[in-house]
Amino acid sequence: MNTDQKIAYYTQTDAGRSGFPDHTYGNEDRRACDTVTIFPYNNTLFWVSISVNGLSLLYYVWILCRIIRGGGCKQRCQSLCRSRCCLAVQVRCRSCCVSLRGCLCSMVKCLRSRRRQRWERMEEGTGIVIEPALEAREPDHAASCQSADPMSTIPSQLIQAQSGATGGTWTPATPNEAECKLYANESRTSLNILHGMLKFPPQMLRIRRKDMVKDLLSSFEDPSLGEKMISTRMIDEDGVDLGGVTRDMLTSFWNKVREMYFPGNEAFIPYIGLASRSKQRDFITLGRIFSHSTATLKSLPIQICRSTLMVMIYDTCDVNPDTVLEDFLLYLDCEDRELVRCSLNNFDNLGEDGQEKLQRFFSKYGMGINLRAASIRTHLINLAQNELCIKPKIFCENMRMGIPRTHMDTFWITITLQHLEQLYEGFRVIPANVWSMIRCQIWPLRNPNEKRVFGYLRDLIQDLQGENLMSFLQFVTAERKMPSSVITVGFNDTRGLARRPIASTCSCRLEIPVSYNSFDEFKTEFMIVLNSDEAKRFNAH
Repeated sequence: MNTDQKIAYYTQTDAGRSGFPDHTYGNEDRRACDTVTIFPYNNTLFWVSISVNGLSLLYYVWILCRIIRGGGCKQRCQSLCRSRCCLAVQVRCRSCCVSLRGCLCSMVKCLRSRRRQRWERMEEGTGIVIEPALEAREPDHAASCQSADPMSTIPSQLIQAQSGATGGTWTPATPNEAECKLYANESRTSLNILHGMLKFPPQMLRIRRKDMVKDLLSSFEDPSLGEKMISTRMIDEDGVDLGGVTRDMLTSFWNKVREMYFPGNEAFIPYIGLASRSKQRDFITLGRIFSHSTATLKSLPIQICRSTLMVMIYDTCDVNPDTVLEDFLLYLDCEDRELVRCSLNNFDNLGEDGQEKLQRFFSKYGMGINLRAASIRTHLINLAQNELCIKPKIFCENMRMGIPRTHMDTFWITITLQHLEQLYEGFRVIPANVWSMIRCQIWPLRNPNEKRVFGYLRDLIQDLQGENLMSFLQFVTAERKMPSSVITVGFNDTRGLARRPIASTCSCRLEIPVSYNSFDEFKTEFMIVLNSDEAKRFNAH
């Protein structure tokens, strides 16, 4: 197969020339599968589209499959496939949640039957039917042929329905608990592989805390640094980097950069105004740092809107409207978010004051409309797509240019909206979840002073909200998200001016004095530490 050609079409007439068996596209199945279109991506990766009855409903028939090559795999596939197509594949169909392993012949045959059933339902006027995960699966013909890389997929949610193909826009089904676990495991595996791609030995970076953004942008102007491990030395600080200093430096960097380059409230987009367009090229470097930070932290360093991230990765503005609308609510501040949510849920109850506020809301974004209940959702979707997909597109393109090619091929093109849901779980921090990650170094506690102070810590975490809770996590773990490992708590008996909580970010360990006599005293001193600049400096390992 010539992977240099832009698009290769394989039909019944040219199946023999292409190396595919004639029976794969037999006349008896022409109604279900007219054409198989293969879009070569690189030597081992292809996008496959199956055209149904002459109409390519791409949003649910796109499949990204990995072609497994090699002598052993080829021989095994020949022995299992009578047609000797010599191509073993591993594929996940996101539209019906079916996992298939086998040769290309068996994969296409199985998918054709499912497409035929769906096409018949569509002709009956029932629209697109999203089937649940099917129990019957293709035999594991190529189990020993699996690639070391995680299986890649292109999210079907990105591809919109063809005009007139269905009665409406496809809405992705809510994944069940088993699917969530699957996506979470796939995400962790992909992040571990991305982390393992960083090259040794680590390159030392000398960073000034007060000029952190300037220093890091300057360092990452070198494209090769995006694929190397780094070790951080904070100038005028004594901390030794065993991983925690670098994590804290990257977390602090994105906290500062977010205010300069990424507007938003709970979810953010890359964008700067016309007055700052001289800094547009910075987004190329920011894309490089974004991918490197994801590899180093094994998590996304900033909660960019899912829709915007899809624009950055796949270079498309056609994102599912429901996803765009959900992201837009997170992008807005609390007041506007509540106004938009009320207009969507019960427009008629807004009243004159509410409708006037809604009119001012649209005017703020340069959109003048006639407010009507029947069209308010459409107007909000158009506004959300403009703000989250179209407006930041040029900055997304710059960030994509900065991402190393190896990172893009291995990790970013495998990301789907379901994977992003699992990756963003770490940003949904609540006190109960943080407390569930707290462990005492010695348990059970027998010292009454330790028991008392440990109770103070529990009450403090329950009282922390929003930014204060994030600051606590950064103080202890160097990251502003749910920790991936437990936080160990130890105790000491320091008193006087030396009394304060001490954190080791490299080991996620918190040490607290037992000399506090009241919760108010404990909370006051702890909050002073969290809000002080000294808490951000490294004075120990």
